[in-house]
Amino acid sequence: WRDTREFDAVLLDAPCSATGTFRRHPDVLWVASPADIPKLAQVQMKLNGDHDQGLYLAQQSAAEADRNPYALDALSTALFFRGEREKGHSTATLARQSAEGLAHSFSWDMQCCLSALSLDQHAEALEQALAANRKMPAYRPALRCLVALHLLDGAKDKAEHYARRLKAIEPDFDMALLLSPDYPIDTLRALGHVDRLRDIIG
Repeated sequence: WRDTREFDAVLLDAPCSATGTFRRHPDVLWVASPADIPKLAQVQMKLNGDHDQGLYLAQQSAAEADRNPYALDALSTALFFRGEREKGHSTATLARQSAEGLAHSFSWDMQCCLSALSLDQHAEALEQALAANRKMPAYRPALRCLVALHLLDGAKDKAEHYARRLKAIEPDFDMALLLSPDYPIDTLRALGHVDRLRDIIG
């Protein structure tokens, strides 16, 4: 879903982790799944901007189950927010390995793609984006990244191939959209790759 309207404000009533209620409501410990706390850590970091609480929740969750791909993904995200890219990438790689066999493991491939890209490891980033695309051909983040990475590598024919596939899902897509500040490629933008794409796309 994508809404192109602009809003003056957005009210966010994000779920809390309920960790503060354990003493009064210990049943929370039994009804929460192993994926709940890491997901709440992601909410704390990405929506609430509370990176310290997100890191704490991710670390606690990873300590409880060190091969929990959700916990490792949240921990990887927390490490990136702290600027610890290499550690974040190695944690993302471990998360991807732990997620192998899950129905949506392609999202962990994509996390590895983006973390490799943050370390200027373009070949690995491309490999992980391709892995995500093989598992889920209609996964738009992988298609967007494949278009951008192939353009950056000078493989325009491959970029056009993935752009056609993306256009089948996003009918309004054309490569110039990659330059739009609202187009959902935040990691590529934060790493300065959109500036490089501007020179290529024109």
